[in-house]
Amino acid sequence: MARPINTSRLEAWKTQLSERDRLVAEYVCGKMGRQFGYETTLDIGLWQRIGLFFTTFIPFLRAFYDVYKDECLFYLSPKLKMSRIKWLNKTIKHEPAQQHN
Repeated sequence: MARPINTSRLEAWKTQLSERDRLVAEYVCGKMGRQFGYETTLDIGLWQRIGLFFTTFIPFLRAFYDVYKDECLFYLSPKLKMSRIKWLNKTIKHEPAQQHN
């Protein structure tokens, strides 16, 4: 926290992200970014928006599910949480620990 902010990579996204990645990022985050004073750099047409909707819909649903699943788990009793942890532990394939000499 005492070091100054590193500004050398401030606009690295312009050269290091592919145009497709920038397109997806601006489609997903552009509206919120504008609320915080960020400007978009790409014009996304109607047909591109429709295509992006369908390519980002399933990942969005997965993320939405993960967030709300975790939020719901927060309200469970400690006993239910512990039983869920035990069940999850049974489903994990454990590999034997390696011995160090």
